[in-house]
Amino acid sequence: MAVTGTACATERQAPPVGDELECTLAKPVYPKEAIADRAAGRAMVRLKVGESGDVEYAAIEQSSSDARLDRAAVEAIARMRCRPADGSALPFRLPVTTVQPIDFELSQPAMTE
Repeated sequence: MAVTGTACATERQAPPVGDELECTLAKPVYPKEAIADRAAGRAMVRLKVGESGDVEYAAIEQSSSDARLDRAAVEAIARMRCRPADGSALPFRLPVTTVQPIDFELSQPAMTE
């Protein structure tokens, strides 16, 4: 039985910027090599949402201790899209800079032979 992994981030996860923005975060891709190595952890990604609602900047604020997971977290954040939570037009108190956690956990224990 193969070990599979999933990132805890959901398809829709708002960054911690209060109730001002609603953001859509694509589920991060758990790198196959990281799954094989049983790598897991939390990457904290600093991001800037620009006036268009797109992420203009994303970088690791605190590492997951695995460069592959850190890259996957930044790539997921870079695809994130935001809009004002109240439905008003952009720009809405933008740009905004915040830090978003991305968790990587393996969904089942390793199988031993």
